[in-house]
Amino acid sequence: RIAAVSDQDPSDPAWTPVVGIVPLAEAEDDLAIRRFRRDGEDWYDPAPRELGRRAADAIAGLAEQGANFVLFPEVSVHADSLAAIRQALRAQAVDGPIRYTLLGVKEVEGRPRNRAILLDRCGRVVADQTKLHCWDLDSDQCRSYDLRDRNGRLLDCAREDIETGDRFTLFELPDLG
Repeated sequence: RIAAVSDQDPSDPAWTPVVGIVPLAEAEDDLAIRRFRRDGEDWYDPAPRELGRRAADAIAGLAEQGANFVLFPEVSVHADSLAAIRQALRAQAVDGPIRYTLLGVKEVEGRPRNRAILLDRCGRVVADQTKLHCWDLDSDQCRSYDLRDRNGRLLDCAREDIETGDRFTLFELPDLG
C-alpha cells in the first residue's frame, strides 16, 4: 500500500515538515562551466555531471532522517540522473516520509534549459517549470567563479546560455494548497 498524503496531515498541529536539501554538486568537477563568445559577448553554460547514485543515496539518507520534502538546487541534476532519483523515491514510497522532491534539472537537448521538476513520493512528475529569466554574472561573480576568456583574462560579465520558458506554472498540492 502506498501511504496516502493524508497519513501525514499538515493540518495536524503536531505535524512539522522536515525539509532536506541535497547539495549534490559539491566538488569542483561535479559542475562544468563552459565559457564562450557569441555575438561579441561572453556567455557561460553550467552543466552538472551525472550523479544519479549520489542523488539516490542522498534521498535514502534523508528518508531515514524523516524528510518530507527534498530539494535539489538549480542545475544540480543531470537529466540522466532522473531514473536513479525516481527509483530511490519509489523505494521509500510505501512507508517512507518523503512526499515531494523538487529537482533543479539541466536539460541539453537542443538549446540548454534549466527546469524545476516536482516529483511525488512515487517519482511521478507533478509539475514542472522552465526557468523564466537568465542569471547573468557581473564582474564580482565572474571573479568568484574564476571565469576567464581564452587568453586568461578575467571576464567582466557573462550571460547565461539557456532557453527561457514562456509560462508560469501554478498548481495546488493535495492537503497542502
